[in-house]
Amino acid sequence: MKRFVLGWLTAILLLLTPLPTGAEIWIGVHYEYPFGGMMADRPEWIPKGEKDWRRDLEMIKDTGFNLIRIRVGLDSDIDDIATLLDISQELGIRVEFGSAMFYVSNEFVTTHPDSKMIMPDGEKIPRDELDYRWPRACIHHPEFRRQRDEFFDACAQRFRDHPAVIAWDVHNEPSFRDCRSDNTLAEYRRTVEREFGDVGQYNRRFSTSFSSLNDVVPPNERSENVEAHRHWRAFLTSELNRYLNELRDIVRRHVPELPITYNPTNPFGVSRTSQDWWNLQSYDLMSASHYAASGEDTQSKSVQLAMMKALGPGKDWWIAEFQGGPFILGDRDTLYNGKQMVLELNAALAHNMQGVIFYRWDPLLNGPEPWINAIIGADTYDTERRLTLKKGIAELREYRDVLERGRSIAPSVGIYLRRDHAVHSSEMGYDLQQAMYGNYSMLSALGYEAAVVLDEFDPADCPYDAMIFPYTYIDTELAAAIRQYARSGKRAIVELPVEDIDAAKAIGEQYGVQVVDHEEPIYWFNGWDLRGTGEEPGAQEGQFAGFGAHERLLLDAPGQQVLLTYGLDGSPAVIAPAGFGGNVLLFGFPLGRTHATMLHQDLRGFVGRFIGGKVQPDIVLKGVPDEYRSMVETRVIETDDEGLLFVINRGLYDHELQVAVKGYKPITTRVGMYSVTKQLLN
Repeated sequence: MKRFVLGWLTAILLLLTPLPTGAEIWIGVHYEYPFGGMMADRPEWIPKGEKDWRRDLEMIKDTGFNLIRIRVGLDSDIDDIATLLDISQELGIRVEFGSAMFYVSNEFVTTHPDSKMIMPDGEKIPRDELDYRWPRACIHHPEFRRQRDEFFDACAQRFRDHPAVIAWDVHNEPSFRDCRSDNTLAEYRRTVEREFGDVGQYNRRFSTSFSSLNDVVPPNERSENVEAHRHWRAFLTSELNRYLNELRDIVRRHVPELPITYNPTNPFGVSRTSQDWWNLQSYDLMSASHYAASGEDTQSKSVQLAMMKALGPGKDWWIAEFQGGPFILGDRDTLYNGKQMVLELNAALAHNMQGVIFYRWDPLLNGPEPWINAIIGADTYDTERRLTLKKGIAELREYRDVLERGRSIAPSVGIYLRRDHAVHSSEMGYDLQQAMYGNYSMLSALGYEAAVVLDEFDPADCPYDAMIFPYTYIDTELAAAIRQYARSGKRAIVELPVEDIDAAKAIGEQYGVQVVDHEEPIYWFNGWDLRGTGEEPGAQEGQFAGFGAHERLLLDAPGQQVLLTYGLDGSPAVIAPAGFGGNVLLFGFPLGRTHATMLHQDLRGFVGRFIGGKVQPDIVLKGVPDEYRSMVETRVIETDDEGLLFVINRGLYDHELQVAVKGYKPITTRVGMYSVTKQLLN
């Protein structure tokens, strides 16, 4: 009992003690009402003034949060914002000043009906006052743009020196759909004129027959004109970037030093949403929304955190929207309770995120989100989510010195993703997201800290002795660079582009492999069993080796070393092409997507033996059956003199573990079901 009391006293003292300035770990929560950018249908539950704001902020501080994120809109009152910032400063809570500008009010849409988005089929968004789809205003509408500039300029000028504000977020989850409004089409035609000069040049480039620039319209579907549609989607992406960067520049005119960011969502949907993660490279702070759930596939989604690190090396990385409660009923990306929230908060910090902001703190229910999706419930603060998270934050503060000064252990394996690959896969509808998820989760379960390589691939300058290439569709030059990389003695896993047989043939030829045909499963079960050929050292012919899922290429590989075949017909599934000393594996089925779908230990083990022949795992974990390895995540944050090991168990079994981390003494530890263990290493 004495130890229990002392532990809680220590936790309380840590919460009350001001955190040091500098490289601080921010654990925050959204507190966005009543500052606009949203439409609430239950105004009786919205905080209404200084008394309500103070009450909420005091409880936010009591929970252990040291940061709030607000989101202003054109319907925000700047004096209300000032009052909230003053209260935050008084209570020692810092603020990320955010916005959601193009989620405009019904009043704006009614006053300016031509501000609506217009889809290729003529549908207008919003349809009516109950249409909450995002965005609700076309970013090219001149009055919207004028009001946006005026309002955000006023905010930046007034609050540039406010001590509570530590960062500016110019937009929440920005996207720009396939808008065909008059304003957007006019801007596109101006772009066409700048780029081509006249309509004749445009017609020759895209095999069209428009009589004047004023007649130019983009195709409604990609199939109508592939190149013209690609040009149109690139325009929409560049226009969203311009919209965001203009806001960034407005802030920077008044705020010379504080970091500026915005938070996108899916990095793999460039052509569908116009979100361009690569645009973040010109910002000071890397941030994104990250809804990860808490289960066997959670590790896979952390590839997006690795992407943020690659986009901004040496900068801070924040999760600007992190789920804090039930969201959409039946959605698998859901944290239902406080224990899940604590597990995933630990996981985020174990990935070296310097800021995690939960969504959200609002005692209301409203139209667009009928489930509370918050840490507290309507009319009450003392929910299980809040109280469990309060305890979890206090426990994390005990390690704040390591978390603030530390960094992730150096990655040892790379996954290659270039911007044009993300754009092209999005255009083609290829599930690059699952490919990236699956490869990352596979490496994590094998004990490797993995990096995403976003730059041009230079085989002579690559810092990793093993690389995975999940998308080589349009890039025969990349295939040549991979061959050079492998001949230098490093190991490469290449996924042939199963979604396009002509592209697969071009890539396969560079490795001496003929692609004959493409096949998808007939039945709902989406894969084929894999069998070893006995060519892999220590393997027996016909030995079961897992599954290949979704689709496959039929390969002809005379004179090549076939390591795995399909049990269905014995045709080659995985080939080690000749001339590379066994340093290349060529997959005729989507490896990453297969692992994301099945998490199968036999296929993972096969890949692990290949990579392990060149690169030893960063973390060797014993005590967890291979079948459950994806449920147990291990990460290390290290300073110059010590490391902090996280073992996050999302499964329903306790484990007695032996853990060996590169550069540290092996340890034994225990992790209970659905819990996290933290232990210092030396």
